[in-house]
Amino acid sequence: MARATVRPPAKADTLYRYLKMYLEAPPDQRGRFVLAYYVMRERRPAPDVKAFLVGADGRRRPIAIGADGRVETLPSLAELHADIQIEVDAPTSDKVGTNLEILATVPPAQRLDTHALDLAMQQANAAIAAHAGVLAFAAPKLTCAYMIGAHAGQAVLANGRGVALPLRTGQYFAGVPYFDSAAMPDARAVVLDRAPLRILLGGRPRN
Repeated sequence: MARATVRPPAKADTLYRYLKMYLEAPPDQRGRFVLAYYVMRERRPAPDVKAFLVGADGRRRPIAIGADGRVETLPSLAELHADIQIEVDAPTSDKVGTNLEILATVPPAQRLDTHALDLAMQQANAAIAAHAGVLAFAAPKLTCAYMIGAHAGQAVLANGRGVALPLRTGQYFAGVPYFDSAAMPDARAVVLDRAPLRILLGGRPRN
């Protein structure tokens, strides 16, 4: 009875969405951004979830999950081509899911070069267009860099003037400052009240 409620193994693609696409792209076409996966329960990080990569030979490799829910163990491209599976040690009634984030590889700092942020967004948009197939039409254009962990910031324009960064509203990442490259094309730097924990690339918020 207990075993019947445990989640059956599933293909790794159910957790590592688009990772195969990312790894198949040449390194010089993906070095400015990474795909990050977060395990969530009831829309909150779930670092306590236990999961395993399961090979064709049945060998199980633990998947490390950080305190923020980020998945730290990624399968190789060869493993993905071999249809490696994942096994989540949680009952089916446990509402466990995953979030995918596209993160800039720009080192987090209180002062960030907007050109580097623009290059990261351009590369990520090009990769999506080139490798995501028909899914690329449904993906939002990445024009904003969200400074997760910062509380406020300014964009420094070409004339030296500072303009306050807008803050994200809505259900997710409310209060996070973000740089909108389309709205501030003449910005040269972003100055924050603190270095962000990560730089999330995304579309313009709808609310």
